[in-house]
Amino acid sequence: MEVNLGIFLSALGTVFGALPALLIRNVSHRVKDNLLAYSAGIMVAASAYALIPSIKRQPVQ
Repeated sequence: MEVNLGIFLSALGTVFGALPALLIRNVSHRVKDNLLAYSAGIMVAASAYALIPSIKRQPVQ
């Protein structure tokens, strides 16, 4: 039950996150570039922070 709720909330968040991109039509190229750079930074940070704990757990050889 908890897994289904997590999947549902994740899908709902994805839909709500995509709505502004679908509804806004007149956006300059510069604004699009800034939004793309921001989202890329968020994804890099999320993946890096997800990997840091696993690196710390591995023994040093």
